Amino acid sequence: MKRIDTSTKSIDLYGAGKDGFTDGNPGSGVPATQLNASWFNTLQEEIAHVVEAVGSALNPASLTQLYDSICSLITGIGDGRYLRLVNVRTKLTANMILYVATTGNDSNDGTVGSPFLTLSKAWSVIKAYDLNGYQITVQLADGTYNAGVTCGGVAVGSSGYGNVVWKGNTATPANVIVNEAAGVCFNATVGCSITVKDMKLTGNTGLSASYGGFISFSNIVFGTCTGQHLSCTEYGQVYATGNYSIAGNAPIHAQANGMGSITIAAVTVTLTGTPAFSSCFAQASSLAFMSLTGNTFSGAATGSRYSSSVNSVINTSGGGASYLPGNAVGTTATGGLYV
Repeated sequence: MKRIDTSTKSIDLYGAGKDGFTDGNPGSGVPATQLNASWFNTLQEEIAHVVEAVGSALNPASLTQLYDSICSLITGIGDGRYLRLVNVRTKLTANMILYVATTGNDSNDGTVGSPFLTLSKAWSVIKAYDLNGYQITVQLADGTYNAGVTCGGVAVGSSGYGNVVWKGNTATPANVIVNEAAGVCFNATVGCSITVKDMKLTGNTGLSASYGGFISFSNIVFGTCTGQHLSCTEYGQVYATGNYSIAGNAPIHAQANGMGSITIAAVTVTLTGTPAFSSCFAQASSLAFMSLTGNTFSGAATGSRYSSSVNSVINTSGGGASYLPGNAVGTTATGGLYV
């Protein structure tokens, strides 16, 4: 919100620094307050946000949408003289596990005997909590889930990385498959931090972090993807914290763009079935950074090993031109480095 700030504002009308409006006085030469688009746009968006926050679309035929939206955010108690905010966050006092299964139902409560059906339902429940420094683990039962999840915004009460964990089958990760044909299996954005482990990812894109989002992962099987196995952009970060495997083709295995960064360091990456990368194994562009140091790559792949361009860096700590998987030379262009 903002107060009017044009040159004809009424200075300190409501106290120091609290300027307001005036009708002016032509007789004494005081002009009326001029209005500007900036102030009206701010007012519009403040009001529209309340309406849209409750899931309503703006309706130009309604004169009560703001009132109705406020009423939906509060409930009366007793004779109505007292108000209670709904959706007040419950503060965790211990770690929590939510359960998701292909046999579940999003009307369930997410307990082991009454699991949710979708990943997105589990995320909506997580967002209703104040984590208070504790961890919420979403345990996925064996099966195939044909929709991914976008985790947006910082989870309230998180103390850093690792407070929200998406977990599959530790012993046999391929038993838990997240298959997102059109989007991203796990998308962390707008400052959200998640951990993903012990499952297989297929479809379009496996893991993606953007706009300050962070994903750590381990014990993942990357299956066939039509986009990328790993992707980050706009200050997003993806970090391998343990060994993983690649069992399917993709245009690019790891792609970092627009100030994004990917770290895969001191882990074993196992490639099975000679996956093909039609673009390259690792791609960095537009001031991106990739740290791919000290890894063991077991198995073979086809395609170009790397591409670094537009002042980006792929750091292998001197791994050499044939260090990364592939069977074709990598390329650098427009200030990109491979070191």
